[in-house]
Amino acid sequence: LIISIVIITVFFVINAVFLQPFRKVFPSNITTPTQVLYAVFSLLLFKEMLLYPLKINIIRQSVFWYNSGVLFYSTSLFLIFGLGNYIGEHKLSPNFISFLAYFWYFILYVFHILIGVSLLTNNKEITTTDA
Repeated sequence: LIISIVIITVFFVINAVFLQPFRKVFPSNITTPTQVLYAVFSLLLFKEMLLYPLKINIIRQSVFWYNSGVLFYSTSLFLIFGLGNYIGEHKLSPNFISFLAYFWYFILYVFHILIGVSLLTNNKEITTTDA
C-alpha cells in the first residue's frame, strides 16, 4: 500500500510537469492507474472478507457496501475513459456524447447510493472513550 502511494505520487508529479500539464489536458495518465489500484485493493478486501467472515450478515456490514461502491466506480471509470478517448479521436455525434454523459451520471448516482447505504448500515456504537 505504501509503495503504491509513493509510486503514484511520483508518477503524478512527473505527469503533471512533463506529460499532461495542468490547465491543458485532463490527467488521464494518472487517473487510470489510480483506478486500477482502487479496483485491486477493493478485490483484495473482498477476498479478505471471504477468508475471514464476521458473524454479522455481509449485507449488514457497511464495509461491504462501501467496497462495492468503490469497485463499481473504479471499474466503470475504465469504460468512461475508454469511450471518452474514442469520442475525442473519432469526433462522434453529439448524441453519443450525451449518452456517455448520462451513463456517467448513472455511475455517479449508483456510487453515491452505495455510499449512502454504507453510512446507513454502519452499526458501530460510539462510546465516550471514542469521542
